[in-house]
Amino acid sequence: MSSVYAAGWWYLVVPPRSDYDEHAPFLSAYKVLESKPLSEWRLGGVYDSILHCVARRDALALTEHKLYTEDLGVYLKAERAQTEPELLRYERFTAEVHHANTSAYSASRCVSSEDLKFDPPR
Repeated sequence: MSSVYAAGWWYLVVPPRSDYDEHAPFLSAYKVLESKPLSEWRLGGVYDSILHCVARRDALALTEHKLYTEDLGVYLKAERAQTEPELLRYERFTAEVHHANTSAYSASRCVSSEDLKFDPPR
Protein backbone atom coordinates (compact mmCIF):
# COMPACT_ATOMS: atom_id res chain seq x y z
CA MET A 1 0.00 0.00 0.00
CA SER A 2 1.51 3.33 -0.98
CA SER A 3 1.98 6.10 1.55
CA VAL A 4 -0.91 8.08 0.02
CA TYR A 5 -3.21 5.44 1.49
CA ALA A 6 -1.89 5.84 5.03
CA ALA A 7 -3.98 6.42 8.15
CA GLY A 8 -5.46 9.85 8.72
CA TRP A 9 -6.37 10.61 5.11
CA TRP A 10 -9.78 11.25 3.57
CA TYR A 11 -10.65 9.89 0.14
CA LEU A 12 -13.15 11.53 -2.16
CA VAL A 13 -14.75 8.62 -4.00
CA VAL A 14 -17.07 9.14 -6.95
CA PRO A 15 -19.63 6.57 -8.10
CA PRO A 16 -19.28 5.08 -11.57
CA ARG A 17 -21.77 5.80 -14.29
CA SER A 18 -23.27 3.77 -17.07
CA ASP A 19 -22.29 3.99 -20.70
CA TYR A 20 -23.89 6.78 -22.70
CA ASP A 21 -27.30 5.87 -24.16
CA GLU A 22 -28.13 8.37 -26.90
CA HIS A 23 -31.62 6.86 -27.23
CA ALA A 24 -32.58 7.51 -23.59
CA PRO A 25 -34.81 10.47 -22.71
CA PHE A 26 -33.00 13.79 -22.34
CA LEU A 27 -30.90 13.99 -19.16
CA SER A 28 -31.18 10.21 -18.71
CA ALA A 29 -28.43 9.13 -21.10
CA TYR A 30 -26.10 8.35 -18.21
CA LYS A 31 -27.05 6.64 -14.97
CA VAL A 32 -24.99 7.24 -11.85
CA LEU A 33 -24.43 3.81 -10.30
CA GLU A 34 -24.49 4.63 -6.59
CA SER A 35 -25.39 1.07 -5.62
CA LYS A 36 -22.03 -0.28 -6.84
CA PRO A 37 -19.57 -1.25 -4.08
CA LEU A 38 -17.16 1.52 -3.05
CA SER A 39 -14.29 -0.54 -4.48
CA GLU A 40 -15.75 0.19 -7.95
CA TRP A 41 -15.99 3.94 -7.38
CA ARG A 42 -13.18 6.10 -8.73
CA LEU A 43 -10.79 8.03 -6.56
CA GLY A 44 -11.46 11.73 -6.93
CA GLY A 45 -8.80 12.96 -4.53
CA VAL A 46 -7.00 12.44 -1.23
CA TYR A 47 -7.23 15.06 1.51
CA ASP A 48 -5.77 15.59 4.97
CA SER A 49 -9.12 16.42 6.58
CA ILE A 50 -12.80 15.80 6.06
CA LEU A 51 -13.31 19.56 5.74
CA HIS A 52 -10.94 19.74 2.75
CA CYS A 53 -12.54 16.68 1.20
CA VAL A 54 -16.09 18.01 1.56
CA ALA A 55 -15.05 21.45 0.30
CA ARG A 56 -13.50 19.91 -2.81
CA ARG A 57 -16.54 17.67 -3.41
CA ASP A 58 -18.87 20.66 -3.15
CA ALA A 59 -16.65 22.79 -5.42
CA LEU A 60 -16.58 20.06 -8.07
CA ALA A 61 -20.36 19.63 -7.91
CA LEU A 62 -20.88 23.39 -8.18
CA THR A 63 -18.48 23.71 -11.12
CA GLU A 64 -20.15 20.86 -12.99
CA HIS A 65 -23.59 22.31 -12.27
CA LYS A 66 -22.53 25.66 -13.75
CA LEU A 67 -21.19 23.91 -16.85
CA TYR A 68 -24.39 21.87 -17.11
CA THR A 69 -26.54 25.00 -16.85
CA GLU A 70 -24.56 26.69 -19.63
CA ASP A 71 -24.64 23.60 -21.85
CA LEU A 72 -28.35 23.11 -21.23
CA GLY A 73 -29.03 26.63 -22.51
CA VAL A 74 -26.92 26.02 -25.61
CA TYR A 75 -28.65 22.71 -26.30
CA LEU A 76 -32.17 24.11 -25.87
CA LYS A 77 -31.34 27.06 -28.12
CA ALA A 78 -29.92 24.70 -30.77
CA GLU A 79 -33.01 22.51 -30.51
CA ARG A 80 -35.35 25.47 -30.99
CA ALA A 81 -33.29 26.66 -33.96
CA GLN A 82 -33.53 23.19 -35.51
CA THR A 83 -29.75 22.95 -35.71
CA GLU A 84 -28.27 20.25 -37.91
CA PRO A 85 -28.56 16.81 -36.27
CA GLU A 86 -24.79 16.22 -35.77
CA LEU A 87 -24.33 19.48 -33.88
CA LEU A 88 -27.52 18.92 -31.89
CA ARG A 89 -26.26 15.45 -30.85
CA TYR A 90 -22.98 17.01 -29.73
CA GLU A 91 -24.73 19.74 -27.72
CA ARG A 92 -26.94 17.13 -26.07
CA PHE A 93 -23.93 14.96 -25.27
CA THR A 94 -22.09 17.80 -23.51
CA ALA A 95 -25.19 18.69 -21.48
CA GLU A 96 -25.61 15.01 -20.54
CA VAL A 97 -21.96 14.70 -19.47
CA HIS A 98 -22.11 17.72 -17.16
CA HIS A 99 -25.50 16.64 -15.80
CA ALA A 100 -24.08 13.18 -15.01
CA ASN A 101 -20.95 14.70 -13.46
CA THR A 102 -23.09 16.96 -11.28
CA SER A 103 -25.09 13.94 -10.11
CA ALA A 104 -21.96 11.87 -9.53
CA TYR A 105 -20.20 14.55 -7.47
CA SER A 106 -23.40 15.16 -5.51
CA ALA A 107 -23.49 11.43 -4.69
CA SER A 108 -19.75 11.18 -3.97
CA ARG A 109 -18.48 10.48 -0.46
CA CYS A 110 -15.57 11.38 1.72
CA VAL A 111 -14.29 8.16 3.28
CA SER A 112 -11.74 7.96 6.07
CA SER A 113 -8.65 5.82 5.59
CA GLU A 114 -9.44 4.45 9.04
CA ASP A 115 -12.70 2.95 7.78
CA LEU A 116 -11.67 -0.69 7.62
CA LYS A 117 -14.49 -1.53 5.20
CA PHE A 118 -12.95 0.65 2.53
CA ASP A 119 -10.18 -0.40 0.16
CA PRO A 120 -9.38 2.73 -1.87
CA PRO A 121 -9.54 2.46 -5.65
CA ARG A 122 -6.24 2.73 -7.47
